[in-house]
Amino acid sequence: MFKTLVLIHRYIGIAIGLLMVLWCVSGIVMMYVQYPSLDQNMRRQGLPPLDLTDCCQLPADDTNDQTVDYLEIEMLANTPILRLGWLPDDELSINLRSGEWLYETSEQQAQKIADSFNHHAGYPGKPVYLGPVEKDQWTIQVKYSSHAPMYHFALNDPDNTELYISSTTGEVVLVTTAHQRIWNWFGSVPHWLYFTTLREDIRLWSNTVIVLSLIGTFLTLIGIYIGITKFRFKAKAQVRTPYKGWAYWHHIIGLVFGLFVLTWVISGFFSMAPFGFLTGASHQEEAIRLRGEPMSWNQVEDIVTGLSSQQFPGDVKILEVNTLLGKPALVTYNSKNESSRINLETMEPDLIDEKLWTKITASVGTDTQILQSGWLNEGDSYYYEHHNQRRFPVYRIIVDDAGETHYYLDAVSGRMLDKMDGNRQWYRWLFNALHSWNFTALFRTRPFWDGLMLLLLCGATTVCMTGFYMGVRRYL
Repeated sequence: MFKTLVLIHRYIGIAIGLLMVLWCVSGIVMMYVQYPSLDQNMRRQGLPPLDLTDCCQLPADDTNDQTVDYLEIEMLANTPILRLGWLPDDELSINLRSGEWLYETSEQQAQKIADSFNHHAGYPGKPVYLGPVEKDQWTIQVKYSSHAPMYHFALNDPDNTELYISSTTGEVVLVTTAHQRIWNWFGSVPHWLYFTTLREDIRLWSNTVIVLSLIGTFLTLIGIYIGITKFRFKAKAQVRTPYKGWAYWHHIIGLVFGLFVLTWVISGFFSMAPFGFLTGASHQEEAIRLRGEPMSWNQVEDIVTGLSSQQFPGDVKILEVNTLLGKPALVTYNSKNESSRINLETMEPDLIDEKLWTKITASVGTDTQILQSGWLNEGDSYYYEHHNQRRFPVYRIIVDDAGETHYYLDAVSGRMLDKMDGNRQWYRWLFNALHSWNFTALFRTRPFWDGLMLLLLCGATTVCMTGFYMGVRRYL
């Protein structure tokens, strides 16, 4: 039986050992270079300051029976745009100069948007149109599908920056640099098996990752069992391992780092939330309760007309109106991603007071007891910064349900930022913690985290590399 396990370990190692080496090495790259995405800070920096001159016209068609969950006003090149939103994620846009619905963006308009983004984001080059993109290596994710085809531009700057503009909304949806694109071929792409031809078939890609990670888990478990079985633990033993050469180092290093290899490969399996396991619930129901009654079309008209006559600071980029417990309020965002809440009736600052937070807490925790509510000024176990930016402070609400669900709300707008129910909490520990080793604030502190991860990843790489080399050599 033992010899059979050794043979199984050897031949599975030959089959996927190189992939496991690649997973380890690419993990090191991912510590320092993330997969390309566009965060809100960069998007807002590229927007022109708000200009409501000759504004604002709304469509003349019959929309009186419409209700709206939220609205935003921002500039699209030199044109003010009204974006109307409905939960969970439906959106339509209106050109506030012409009063026409904006259903698509032309190539000529996209060029103006690229020029505007280039100027306001501070890029020195001149955008050059590269052509339309339905889907490529950097826009393979589902969230880009509604924006396709996208207009692809090169900014001709020292970083060889490229951007993608939605043909439906006119928004800049992605910015990449040559540094990101090159290094991701050694990082996220091989680590996630994010090759375009595989990733565009979501089911095939998902099943491939699940199966390979399960095989890797099986391989590692057998290796740990063999390693422990063959190790001589007796104090009087002069030789701890019967192996020599490459096998000696594979055995000893495997005993030290094998458990870490196991945590990485099995947490990679959990990352896929296989068979719906660890899939968290949406916070849409709570968001609707927080919203209360949506805005009527007449309210939208009154709000937009009122805002058009106001003067805003020169660095304001976005006006956002959300209803909170049935009452609309204005939130402004500037180029530094700073936000301010304003009363729409008085146009004076309107902070959410403790009385309103109490009502918000009761709305979120309907039919459940509130275990805890209050301010969170730094990260906790479920809402924290690690390779991602988080807004602080936030208002945290913990309810007494089966999973002690945690809710995190924006301090300025009251908007729900995140919901961590029981499944998502398990996902955080079984994937995020085991895969990224960000268990606590101490573990997330750099350079402590860098040193720990580099040590463990180098050890894991050595285990996988020596095993693969020995298996291939023995086979040949």
